[in-house]
Amino acid sequence: MGIRKVIFEVNNLDAIQMLHNSMLDVHRYTVARDVKQLSQNQWEVNIQHVNKEVNRVADTLVKQALRWELSFYNFLQPTNHILKLIHDDLEGLTRIE
Repeated sequence: MGIRKVIFEVNNLDAIQMLHNSMLDVHRYTVARDVKQLSQNQWEVNIQHVNKEVNRVADTLVKQALRWELSFYNFLQPTNHILKLIHDDLEGLTRIE
């Protein structure tokens, strides 16, 4: 049977509206296409808005990926910077970077 529920936490309201737009030409947007495909295959898909400060690890990884040359990286363990963000998150600390 497997897992059939996915929650996307997005910190961009425009992106959320785009993902909810049923008239969207999803062929132009890989993530939107994947979300739409999941929802059409009897998956429960929930798209939620989160503040950027709450989503710091994901936000940092995206910013780093935009600067990297390769399109795929496999981390065997989190970087020191990511570990610091996770620690701050566990302690309830947030800050705008």
